[in-house]
Amino acid sequence: MSWIPLADAGRLRPQARRTAVVRVGLAALAVGCLVAAILVSREAGGTKRTFFSNTRSSVVVIDTSGSIGPLARGLIGRTLRKLLAAHSSFGLVFFSDTAYEAVPPGTRWTELEPLLRYFEPPPEDRPRQLIETPWSEFRGGTRISTGLALARTILRQGHAGEAGVLLISDLNDSIFDVPSLTQTLTQYVADKIPLRVIGLNPAPRNKVLFERLMGPSVLVKEAELAPVRSRGGGSVVTSSVGPSRALTLAALALLLVLGAYEHWAARLRWREEPA
Repeated sequence: MSWIPLADAGRLRPQARRTAVVRVGLAALAVGCLVAAILVSREAGGTKRTFFSNTRSSVVVIDTSGSIGPLARGLIGRTLRKLLAAHSSFGLVFFSDTAYEAVPPGTRWTELEPLLRYFEPPPEDRPRQLIETPWSEFRGGTRISTGLALARTILRQGHAGEAGVLLISDLNDSIFDVPSLTQTLTQYVADKIPLRVIGLNPAPRNKVLFERLMGPSVLVKEAELAPVRSRGGGSVVTSSVGPSRALTLAALALLLVLGAYEHWAARLRWREEPA
């Protein structure tokens, strides 16, 4: 590279300092936009939050007792659709007065999709119609402790340190199960196992034990289950669309900053005029 000496170069020092400040500022903005785009892309790339503070809901415990009617079953379907829309991998435990493991933790969402047909909302003209399912014969009384205890055993055997449990139930537990349920919830607290509960129209008195032992945040709010209208007119439950929109905005901001850098902070270039 060659240059020519300039006698009054000192007069250009303020402009040079201003250009340096602009370069540093725009470079910092570009790095910030890039970091923001990377962070948002991770959240939008399929590791979406589904009821837990982390991105894993390792075991979903579903109440199939006799008190679960068609409307409650439709709410179970909404929950499962939200989990599958987030491409979550999890295990399933069904319970009534006993519990059994339907699929192990880590089962891919694609393998769980066929189960959705058993949790379709009831027809409007037959709102109380029951759908036969593979576990219909297990419909009996309600002992929530059996489902939660089995989920805890599964997590402990799998050494899943960051995993959580999602309980879906009307919480209409047998009075004879209260001591066992209290002991099981106490074990969850001691083991620091995250637990969230989706109540299927539970009576206020049935929520007291969970809130007292696990805190008020244990109950999933209705807003977390709100359906989102799909383009085809159907009603689906998905994670928030905010991350993809934020990713677009971050990428656009990065492009604008790079354009501003080229316009205001480019190197001074000499052009030789033809004789």
